Amino acid sequence: GCVPTAYWLVKRKTGMDIRHEGTGNIGARNSYDVTGNKMLGIAVMFIDVAKGALAVAIPIWLGGNFFAISLAGVFVVIGHCFNAFMSFKGGRGLATAAGVALMVNPLALILWVLMYFTAFVIIRRDVHVGSVAGTLATPMLLYTAPTPLVQMLMFVPNADITQFKLMVFMISIIIFFRHIEPMRELFK
Repeated sequence: GCVPTAYWLVKRKTGMDIRHEGTGNIGARNSYDVTGNKMLGIAVMFIDVAKGALAVAIPIWLGGNFFAISLAGVFVVIGHCFNAFMSFKGGRGLATAAGVALMVNPLALILWVLMYFTAFVIIRRDVHVGSVAGTLATPMLLYTAPTPLVQMLMFVPNADITQFKLMVFMISIIIFFRHIEPMRELFK
């Protein structure tokens, strides 16, 4: 999770230190905002998604139990959001969490995207409002989702549904904390 994709790519492409540009966020959106380069932002996003997917794929491939897979998912998002090599600054964790969801169960990602666009369109056309709405709604919707539906979409055999829901809840808390500052700015 501590691989600072946005920092490296922006530094290589422009020479800028993304930590001191735009929002200071080390993620795909700020990479695009700072450089104006759509392809650079997309590259950061895809690499961050791959980072999350790879972090949970390794314990899956090694035959780890679902607790180990869940820990990998939570810690890759923590590492991305609070990067130890970047003075504990990082991204907001959305792309990395999407990678985790794509490897474990895409239902969490589907619910997040639906809630994001609902809030983005209905409440206010702001990415942070959509992100917070999706982040807060996903664990609640997942908790109330029918167990057979959740089990049907699990990519990990014999996964513990309760541990999966707890993993999504913990990742949502991390992402929510990374969105407090932009929401505070929005309310000002």
